[in-house]
Amino acid sequence: GADAYLTKPVRQRDLHASILKVLGHKLMDEPFQLVTQHSLSEERKGFGLHVLVAEDNLTNQEVAMGMLRKCGCRVSLADNGSKAVEIFLKELPDLVLMDCQMPEMDGYQATGIIRSHEKKLNTRIPIVALTAHALEGDREKCIAAGMDDYLSKPFKQAELQIILDQWSILKKDRGLMPKSNFKTQLPGQNQDPSQNRARKIPHGYQPPVAENLIDNTKDSTVIDFKAIQTIRDLQMEGEPSILSRVVKAYLSGTESKLSGVKDKLSDIPIKDLQIFAHSLKSSSANVGAMGLSDISKELELRCRNNTLENAEDYIKLIESEFEKVRSVLEMEISQL
Repeated sequence: GADAYLTKPVRQRDLHASILKVLGHKLMDEPFQLVTQHSLSEERKGFGLHVLVAEDNLTNQEVAMGMLRKCGCRVSLADNGSKAVEIFLKELPDLVLMDCQMPEMDGYQATGIIRSHEKKLNTRIPIVALTAHALEGDREKCIAAGMDDYLSKPFKQAELQIILDQWSILKKDRGLMPKSNFKTQLPGQNQDPSQNRARKIPHGYQPPVAENLIDNTKDSTVIDFKAIQTIRDLQMEGEPSILSRVVKAYLSGTESKLSGVKDKLSDIPIKDLQIFAHSLKSSSANVGAMGLSDISKELELRCRNNTLENAEDYIKLIESEFEKVRSVLEMEISQL
């Protein structure tokens, strides 16, 4: 007989969760219980996961927190690795989402310290890396640090739900932690390192025009309004506008960081410029500023590969595109 029953069209997260449930029951030799969409939904409500998000970018914090709260999770935030370790030891969350690149202490170092403390506490909490691109070297570094899985930023609600389903169901049903899952490729992730090589920006470069947009009457050459709608969908009833919070965090944070980079551009360390570009790439994508995200990606990869010829050209491109993004986003939230 059947072990699970799902009605079409089947959502990816339900299919994934049902497979995990069935395999979990068989491994534990538990009595048969039919898995249905209703039982999965009810079980998700009962998880009530406490998730620690270690992320220094305010825009990414707001979006991640909104997605997690929509999934019924309780969220704690840390804006650097040191605070992540401190909060982890104080609260012992059910799951950690750990950004790999943070100031003061990065995600790799924080994970290593957490794992050393866990040996004394006789526990092991799943730690999921938040990475902007899953290159082979990055995954190996995450595994060596003791991370269990990864999400590529910017991630979608469905991708986050798969992570929550997988680690919460496995922990609840089997009472054990599986091996690292870094070979899994989530939807939309590109693991081919050749796709991440920097390319020379030609004279007169203009950011790419977004396609398949929701509202063609808006300035869709600057903002992909599907991303704006994704943020709107995270709105909790009776609470202040999450779109306004995310946009304001993005604009103020970007303006501050851009100003800091411009002030010391003549002698800024290449690593600091790379961290700036890395952060701007993911936060811009979260608000739909795909052209600005693309320019930031180019700058990050050139810094990473040590092939940067003229940082000032990139900063001018970023500044010009940011002004366009600011104008559109300010207009969007003024209508709330």
